Amino acid sequence: MFQLSALTPFKRVLLVISDAVLLLFAIFCALSLREFQVASWLLFFNHVSAFLPVVFFALISFFISNLYEDDLFIVRQKVLYRITMSYVFVALAAVTFFYTYPYQAVTPKSILLLFLGFAFLGTVGLRYAVSRFFGKTQMREGIVIATGPESQDVYVHVNKHAHIPLTFRELVPLETAALFLNNKHEHIGCIVVNTKRSLGEELQRLLFERVKRGTLVLDETHVYEMLFRKIELSDANYRAFFEPLSASKKVFGLWKRCVDIFVVLLIAVPSAVLVLCAAIAIRFEGKGTVFISQTRLGKFGRRMTLWKLRTMTHSDSGKWLEESGNENKVTKVGYFLRKSRIDELPQLWSILKGDLSLIGPRPDLEGFVQRLSEAIPYYDLRYTVTPGLSGWAQINQEKPPQSVEETRDRLAYDLYYVKNRSIPLDMYIGFKTIKTLLSRTGM
Repeated sequence: MFQLSALTPFKRVLLVISDAVLLLFAIFCALSLREFQVASWLLFFNHVSAFLPVVFFALISFFISNLYEDDLFIVRQKVLYRITMSYVFVALAAVTFFYTYPYQAVTPKSILLLFLGFAFLGTVGLRYAVSRFFGKTQMREGIVIATGPESQDVYVHVNKHAHIPLTFRELVPLETAALFLNNKHEHIGCIVVNTKRSLGEELQRLLFERVKRGTLVLDETHVYEMLFRKIELSDANYRAFFEPLSASKKVFGLWKRCVDIFVVLLIAVPSAVLVLCAAIAIRFEGKGTVFISQTRLGKFGRRMTLWKLRTMTHSDSGKWLEESGNENKVTKVGYFLRKSRIDELPQLWSILKGDLSLIGPRPDLEGFVQRLSEAIPYYDLRYTVTPGLSGWAQINQEKPPQSVEETRDRLAYDLYYVKNRSIPLDMYIGFKTIKTLLSRTGM
């Protein structure tokens, strides 16, 4: 199957395995340098058992820092910074771990420092090799047959990013596509077209003739999803979601519910302390209630009441901050609470009740829903799954939507999650949410 990514799933798995081997080898090198001789296998295995949590955290840190994504080729100048920040977190986690749970069989002070040094150099070298060799893929030249507003986005994005093993020579209007293919006698490596649209008998025949001559014909909706990780809204319809909604999701649903309850119980005590501190700060800042309640819509449009710490001068029934006539403002304490997501901690109770999940589309205020449903087709599709504290749109959009157009873009991400929801995708969103909180760029 043709891949639009330089790092195919196989290459990603290979890179993760290489990182794990490299980290273990860094332990061996650290021990050998400290002993001034080749470390014995007994000494090595004793330290491996102690360092396994550190190795695991390092792999998670690499994942959060996008070291297993095509970002390696898009923002190469930032890769060294990302590796450095990853190892800062690894060092802090390792020190915390070894001092919290002292491992009597090892003395990790100097070994840990040497380990971090060897591992850092190895990770930098491995990423250099990956960008040098994995980035070289067999290129295909092709055309895009424009069938909707997203065709231009596909055309521009592919030609802008050199790591994608595809380049487009032409953006051909649908109306003249048959004439273009009739007059174009040379081989075309790839044709991207929305195969779900009405293409006409002649154009379909010409595309089939090209397939017989070795041309790769890709469906634009699939290409759009792979490139932007969201749904092509101009082609959205209820029929496309019949299978994702009716398919058996019992294992996924059970896993999701168990994770929700486990995580909420795990963080219940520290969350209660944070909420108490935040409540005191809100009370000191000025008058007004500490908590606010909001009526939002959950799965299948059911009403539910969510509790939050107040972050604005007052609570309203649903207005965008940038909307004219809206005098509601975010307070100074509220700004910090929003950035750190502490204001949403009271919603953990809604997760225990089952109204909310950790991962899912963000539930809308009831006051917004009617306006958005009238302005955006198929908006109600996002209510076919349980809403969540964090979601696919939240980790892909820089800020929460403040207009119908921005909400339309959020819907494209939400529908991608509805269509592709799975355990790996939930884990990915969870780790990326942790990164967002740590970098304090959250919404």
